[in-house]
Amino acid sequence: MTTLLDDDDALPKDYMRHIFDYFQGIDNPLSIAGSARPWQWDLVVTDEGPYGYLATKWHRGWRSDAGLASAGLTLVSKYPEINLSVLLLRHSVAGLYLNPKVEPTKIPPNMQKHVNIVRNAIRERCSASGINPANIFGNPAYFDLTNLSGSTLLVNHTGNETSRLSEDKMRVPLKDLDLLRDFGITDKSFHKLEYEGILRLS
Repeated sequence: MTTLLDDDDALPKDYMRHIFDYFQGIDNPLSIAGSARPWQWDLVVTDEGPYGYLATKWHRGWRSDAGLASAGLTLVSKYPEINLSVLLLRHSVAGLYLNPKVEPTKIPPNMQKHVNIVRNAIRERCSASGINPANIFGNPAYFDLTNLSGSTLLVNHTGNETSRLSEDKMRVPLKDLDLLRDFGITDKSFHKLEYEGILRLS
């Protein structure tokens, strides 16, 4: 099991335990999981929002009907022969890789090519190890576990997602960090940022 997390995003404190426990009871040999409903913390500091702003509803939609947030994207393999890493995946089309019945026609050609490359890599490993590919591709293997694990947190700042800082979305000013405690974010850790990447507006 491999999980993706950039150094400026965050997971709920029990996220990995929830993921691990869930897949203990799932027989799929290969699965992809994560959250399709991430929160966004905009590091825009104002008098109204001294700790920035929080958006709890994803505003962009996905390139496919099966996208997941990058933070917390997880690839679970129960076959050691299929030793693929989550780093191979693109989070915005996460649900397409293991469902060959769904052709990625609504995404750009380069992304279609990428999905097919991953599918072929899986088939090659199956062939080399005597595993029936139908065991991989024949079952539902894409899971939005937001209801179980909670939303993951994407942090938008001037050193990363500058465009998302200015995009129109429903967000609330943060007077304190109470809503972010489950991600391990405290006043001390916030001030350690030393305002690097934080947009301050007066």
